[in-house]
Amino acid sequence: MWKEEPSAEVTLLYRATLEDIPSDLLHKALIRVAKTSKFRPMPAEIREAAQVEADLARSGNRPKYLDEPKLTIEEREAELTDPSYLEFRKRFVRS
Repeated sequence: MWKEEPSAEVTLLYRATLEDIPSDLLHKALIRVAKTSKFRPMPAEIREAAQVEADLARSGNRPKYLDEPKLTIEEREAELTDPSYLEFRKRFVRS
């Protein structure tokens, strides 16, 4: 893919610096950098791509509201007595 094959030392360096990244994530990161790099990417570039892939995987299935701060008891009580909530509740909840 790139002009020359890496030396044994370079191969060991890449292995040592990237071994903590799960293999499926590393695979996706390598594909990501291969699409945009004209030269062999450095381990730091591969790690950045792995972080992007991890963020995409995490955000893909997780609703945003799960990461919002929890309501205090006072805030919750205020929402439960809000007229718009009470009207909504009448339409969908049987007494």
